[in-house]
Amino acid sequence: MNITLKPLHTETRSVFPTEEAAAHLNRRPQTLRKWAMNGEGPIQPIKVGRRLGWPVAGLRKLVGA
Repeated sequence: MNITLKPLHTETRSVFPTEEAAAHLNRRPQTLRKWAMNGEGPIQPIKVGRRLGWPVAGLRKLVGA
């Protein structure tokens, strides 16, 4: 999947889908899913329906944006 990323400081959404969050963190989506499943990793998702949503504020903090 080819994702075009906007700078995090210009993002208005509060959560990202797994694929987009992974791209911002330069990780594979499966890595983020593993973090969620095991409760490990530097950021934890929230459930949005049946999907995972990764908080943009947490991503900003991680990447220093």
